[in-house]
Amino acid sequence: MIKMFREFIDKYYLDPIMQDSGYNPINTLTWAIAFVIAIWLLYEHFFKKNKIKIDNDFTKSLLGWIIFGALLRIVRDLNISTSPLLVTPSIYILVFALSFTSLLAALHLKKAKKIKLTRTWGLCGYILSTAAITAIFTTAKSLNITAFLFIYLIWFSWFAVILLTKKNIAGKFLTNWNITAIMAHLLDASGTFVSMTYYGFTEKHVLGRWLIEFLETNNTLLINASGSWIMFALKLAVIPLSLWAIDKYSESETENKYMKMIIIILGLGIGIRNSFLLLTCS
Repeated sequence: MIKMFREFIDKYYLDPIMQDSGYNPINTLTWAIAFVIAIWLLYEHFFKKNKIKIDNDFTKSLLGWIIFGALLRIVRDLNISTSPLLVTPSIYILVFALSFTSLLAALHLKKAKKIKLTRTWGLCGYILSTAAITAIFTTAKSLNITAFLFIYLIWFSWFAVILLTKKNIAGKFLTNWNITAIMAHLLDASGTFVSMTYYGFTEKHVLGRWLIEFLETNNTLLINASGSWIMFALKLAVIPLSLWAIDKYSESETENKYMKMIIIILGLGIGIRNSFLLLTCS
């Protein structure tokens, strides 16, 4: 029984981390449940309890930490470091620990000295991001600028579509927060589409991988023998629906912004990682 349990843990949890082999249904469900519990505890016992405002000062500071987390993952992808701490879920815990510790100190300074978060917490994130990008660019043997620009060309094209939709159809729904959340995940989808369709990368997330494999197995609606375009459809189906639910059922402005902030972090972090990985790995 103990041997079977250890083999189960190794197969579904430890091996994917140590070998950076991606996700399976078991660890995906586990990490998802743990993540939901963690973000609920963080909201209830920190943001809500301490009345933390998610304003421009906070979001500008947070961006530096999102960029740092994305770039730190590429440090592992390029084998600058092979530490299992730089693989999901460890990397989320590591970046959160660094960011949250810095945030606590920054909030103390803001309260005592009236120093903006961008000058403390945000600055720390941007300094770490600069260090990470320096390590990445000095290690990368070449830069695939064409692929990088192609990702952002597709992304900006989607942005134009979103703006036209806001003007003519869904102006009330497409607030700045909702547009940012949708665009964050469309960056993820753009990176996935370009890297898989033209450069032979694979999808590690379970749902996306299943959908792509379904199209490819049935030879249906493929672009360059790839079904990765389905990631756009998946994002445009799931993210707006999630945002609608948040707008409808959130009990306060802080809760509304907090949930959308989580959605933005998940999309933007992976999107930045995808684009810079393709830039440096080709």
